[in-house]
Amino acid sequence: EMKNEPAYKYYLVDEIYAHCNFALSGLINIVEHLNSKEQNPQNKGIWADLQIALTHSAIIAAYLFSSKQSAKERTKFLQEKLKPSKESPLKNKKARNYLTHIDERFDYWLNNESSFSGMLEMVFPNRKSFEYLDYNRFFIRRVILKEELIFIFQNGNKLEEYELIPLFKELEIILENANEILNEIELDENGFYIINPNKNS
Repeated sequence: EMKNEPAYKYYLVDEIYAHCNFALSGLINIVEHLNSKEQNPQNKGIWADLQIALTHSAIIAAYLFSSKQSAKERTKFLQEKLKPSKESPLKNKKARNYLTHIDERFDYWLNNESSFSGMLEMVFPNRKSFEYLDYNRFFIRRVILKEELIFIFQNGNKLEEYELIPLFKELEIILENANEILNEIELDENGFYIINPNKNS
């Protein structure tokens, strides 16, 4: 059993709620950036938003899908309450690998530099325009396909693709479920949570 129920549980849900908001904020910024007529689609700000979205999604996944025995009760509670889909895109480790193995990808490029014409970081309107470029000549640092909202990056001698639309939809569902749970918590006059360990779960 988790200690300090339901206070501990509410803390967990609030943590997930916060990371969902951060991740969704990054994804929304990406879409607005891509659809803006004023902003250059190649502006590096889009990669900062992508990093935000992937970082916080990876944190949510760590809470919801931990394989550690010590986290068994926690993950069971969160999955029951927040209802991630059975084939949740948060389970996809590609985004996490992009974040955690960035040094290994850079080393691969350095060790195989002669195999590539250069390093590619770009937003493409669609897959057709990406394939027209003959992308195999390049080390794909990071690419977004605007039409499909797909993120592509180099992982060793192959490319990885990560769909952002399913991630967006999944985060929205989890956020809504978290919000319903948090609405049960009292707020003080300043709008801060009052988490009462003695309140019935």
